[in-house]
Amino acid sequence: MDRTLLDRTLLDRTLLDRILLDRTLLDQFEISSFKNCITVNRFEKIRQFIHSNDNTKYLPQGNLSHGLHKIRLLIDHLNLESSMVPLDGYLSVDEQLCSTKVSHFLKQYIPMKPFKWGFKLFVICGVSGFAYKFEVYSGQENKKAEIDQPDVGASANVVKRLSTIIPANQIYRLYFDNYYTSLTLFAYLAKKGILSLGTVRHNRIPDCKFPTEKIIKKDARGTSHEFVGEVNGIEISSLVWKNNKAVVCCPHMQASYH
Repeated sequence: MDRTLLDRTLLDRTLLDRILLDRTLLDQFEISSFKNCITVNRFEKIRQFIHSNDNTKYLPQGNLSHGLHKIRLLIDHLNLESSMVPLDGYLSVDEQLCSTKVSHFLKQYIPMKPFKWGFKLFVICGVSGFAYKFEVYSGQENKKAEIDQPDVGASANVVKRLSTIIPANQIYRLYFDNYYTSLTLFAYLAKKGILSLGTVRHNRIPDCKFPTEKIIKKDARGTSHEFVGEVNGIEISSLVWKNNKAVVCCPHMQASYH
């Protein structure tokens, strides 16, 4: 048999098997009340004209809500409902990936995640795993500070916005990694009375006096060095300790809050 014809035959059989399998699953899980009142084509046509926002109020490019204008009201509603749940005492800001196979300009590739392609979310969660507030990453828009708010850095602005749900001067502890950390962010959170802890990169500590990586490698495991400086009138502690490699963090957990 001709190779091209053989390949076409195998492809047709594969498609046929898939169609039969899909049909079997549809018959098994179908909901007859929906099936009998509307067709798939009719449903898709109705969905085509459903909008969750007013296109006449479309925001210009550069606004934080520009890239997500179509679903902005839905996102705001979900955040409002989630923020009504009582907060855990220990909170964390990190990124999550909502996996998808669709083709979209907001889809991101993160190789270290179990599902590597999807929509990137910045989320503030508690120890229970509940998400109290989230942002969908939409490019440069996420890096800008609000007009009436201080700019604490491109990635740190994400933490600043998500932390608005945390009551001031309460015993809440907020953790984040070195992607978000900056000294100005610690000072901003301290002025709001939010305890915070985050790992930090050397190049984000001005006039860093820590020993070099070469010297730290010679130290015994568990060795630490601590320095205290002042940022915007707030004392910030920076600490490096030797584990498998040097780990640098800035703990701002004042004793008066314990």
